[in-house]
Amino acid sequence: MTLAPTTPAPTIEEIVAADPRALGRAITLVERGDHRMAPVLAEARRRGGRAFRVGFTGAPGVGKSSLLREVTRRLRAAGARVAVVASDPVSPITGGALLGDRCRMADSASEDGVFFRSVAHRSEGSGLSAAASGAADLLDASGFSWILVETVGTGQADSAALRGASLKVLVHTPDSGDEVQMLKAGIVETADLHVVTKCDRPGARAWASELEATLGQGPSGRGRVFPVSSVTGEGVDELVAELIEVFKRSRDGAGNVKS
Repeated sequence: MTLAPTTPAPTIEEIVAADPRALGRAITLVERGDHRMAPVLAEARRRGGRAFRVGFTGAPGVGKSSLLREVTRRLRAAGARVAVVASDPVSPITGGALLGDRCRMADSASEDGVFFRSVAHRSEGSGLSAAASGAADLLDASGFSWILVETVGTGQADSAALRGASLKVLVHTPDSGDEVQMLKAGIVETADLHVVTKCDRPGARAWASELEATLGQGPSGRGRVFPVSSVTGEGVDELVAELIEVFKRSRDGAGNVKS
C-alpha cells in the first residue's frame, strides 16, 4: 500500500471498528515506524488480549503459506474471523514485503471475515519482526478471534521466532533431517505442536512417526505430530480440530486468552 506523507494516521476507533482500509493504512504506517502510531498501538494493546495467536514457523520451502491457506479456510468455515500476518523478505526495489500479498492466499484473502497482510521482515535473524507484532496487536484490538502469524524461514536454533504466540507450531517436511537434527535444542523444544507437510509423498508418514517417537524422548514432552498435505487436504481437519480444542481450553470466563 502506497501512502502519501500527509496521510492521517488511523484512530483507535477505526481500528476497533475493524475498518479494513484503516487497518491496512495502520499496518503500513507501523511498518514504516511512523511515530504517530505509537499511541494507537499502545491503546490497541490495552484493548486487546482476546485473540488467539498461533505462530507458524519453519525452514524456507516447508509449505507454511499453503498450510495457512488450508487452516484459514477451515477456521472460516467454522465461523471464526481470521487474520493472517505473514512476514516476508524485504524487496530490494520497493522496500516492502517481497511479492507478499500478490501471491499468498489470494483466494482466502478475498473472503468476508478474513484479513490477510504481508509485512516486510526488516529485523536481524529470522524471528518475528516488530512490524508483524504490531500488526497482530492492531488486529487483536479489531476483534479477530484468530490471528495466524507466519514467520520468515527459520532455523532450529531460533526460538525467538515463536515468542509471543498463544500456540507455537513448527512446520517440517519429510526431508527436514535425521534424528540428531530433530533433537537439537532451541525451536524444536519450544514448539507446542509439530506439523509434517507434504505427507502425500512416499515415506512421509513413516518419517512423521519417527519424528513423533524422537520428540517423545526429549525433555519437553511436546511430541504431538500432525502429518498433513495441503495438496490433498489430508490431515488438515485433524490439525484444525486440535487448534480449536486448544483455543477453547485457553479461554477464561471473559473470553480472554489465559496468560
